[in-house]
Amino acid sequence: MIKVYTSPTCQPCRLTKQYLDRGNIAYETIDIVENPAAVSEIAAMGYRQVPVVVVTPDEHWNGFRPDLMGNLRGFR
Repeated sequence: MIKVYTSPTCQPCRLTKQYLDRGNIAYETIDIVENPAAVSEIAAMGYRQVPVVVVTPDEHWNGFRPDLMGNLRGFR
């Protein structure tokens, strides 16, 4: 399942989740404020800000990226 690392005040995070919802793409939300260990998880992938979208261990990105999310099942 796709994971979306977020924080409560992050506008790009909200846009990312809305975009995935419109495509009926299932995802798990991981709030880095509620789960501080998640900060280490995204840092290990090389990211320092949210949103971070993890599709597979080798396919992930950060930021609001409709160009990449459009390739997910539901948008094809």
